[in-house]
Amino acid sequence: MNALVTSTMVALIAGTPALAADMGDMKMNAPSGMQGDSKHQAVQGTGVVKAIDPVKGSITIAHQAIPALKWPAMTMSFKIDKPLASTVKPGQHVAFELVANGMGGTITRITVLK
Repeated sequence: MNALVTSTMVALIAGTPALAADMGDMKMNAPSGMQGDSKHQAVQGTGVVKAIDPVKGSITIAHQAIPALKWPAMTMSFKIDKPLASTVKPGQHVAFELVANGMGGTITRITVLK
């Protein structure tokens, strides 16, 4: 974001405490066009598994655009339960359900595509 947009947003938020409280999950340094206000919204996505870290309970997916969240295609890590993580391997194409929370989320369902 450029400095003018950032300072305008700061001025608006500072003048409206209720608005500031609602934007708690939004990351101001997120790439343009990405939404951070999708708290707990279940959405569908597809992509390729890049890595799984069962110790941290995370999975990295190079996913296609997720229009419901206004997210472009990108590679990012998500939280995932160990039992779900054990059903997929790096390199597999998957469909997944994501419960979004701000600029991240948790994979609640994942299926290998053929």
